[in-house]
Amino acid sequence: DEERAVRETARALGYSESISFSLMAARDARQFSAREPVRVANPVSEAAGVLRTSGVPGMLGAVEWNLNRGARAVRLFEIGKLYLEVEDGGRYQEPPVLALAATGPATEPSPHAPARDLGFFDLKGDVETLLDLFECRQRYFDSATVVDYYHPGRSARVALDGETVALFGEIHPRIAAARKWRQPVLVAEFFLDRLWRRGLRRPRYEPLPRVPAVDRDLSLLVPEGVSFEQVAETARGLGIPALADLQPVEIFRGGPVAGGQYSLLLRLVFQRAEQTLSDAEVNGWSRAIAAALLEKLNIAQRT
Repeated sequence: DEERAVRETARALGYSESISFSLMAARDARQFSAREPVRVANPVSEAAGVLRTSGVPGMLGAVEWNLNRGARAVRLFEIGKLYLEVEDGGRYQEPPVLALAATGPATEPSPHAPARDLGFFDLKGDVETLLDLFECRQRYFDSATVVDYYHPGRSARVALDGETVALFGEIHPRIAAARKWRQPVLVAEFFLDRLWRRGLRRPRYEPLPRVPAVDRDLSLLVPEGVSFEQVAETARGLGIPALADLQPVEIFRGGPVAGGQYSLLLRLVFQRAEQTLSDAEVNGWSRAIAAALLEKLNIAQRT
């Protein structure tokens, strides 16, 4: 089922399962959630006075426990429930969540290369691997509604078909400094009730094309603030059936590139299943994509 698939995938990615308490301090609950927490009638202590409204505090506590005992490489995950009061009062919800936490080296040092610490894009790859388990027509990453306990430049929201299903990123330096961490800590939180509704992705058979693909590279000047997701959405929005793929090959800032822009080398891949493409067709589609990028996103081709 869905939960077993998520557990097995998280373990395969190198995460160990953790279990944390459902009770927490009200201060932590308010720091990591905008929802007012559900209070316990007779709490055993102030540190366990409310029910959790986020999976993040428990994961940070588990990471901190390991760091304080000399561990530098920590990767943990937990599947649990949140406890939320419905706005009209008197009723409660217990939505399931998945939380990941990771810190430490991504690669160990060797005679050929130094060690490299885990970063935002390492976590993004793990998030994408987990989301690949579920049915989806369109996946989109942006910075909308990312909460303030994440680093503002190293965090993102994930939407599947327009619905937010996860938030992830590096914990804000302000929180890291308050907890006296000496290394960045990355966290992801998945809203599993929204993923369960989608169901697991069903493998689909598609025969391999019988003719080779054709590549075209566009060298573009992109205004700062325009994401690759917007570039890809604009290109695919033209509905070119032979556009099999598009990928960012190289990004460059500085030098001859004026401020407020960055240079993007975009690779377009065209292919039909049975029919060889002509240069005229491929060149026409490439020009159409370049024109759409200029019109909708003010992206010009480099000369």
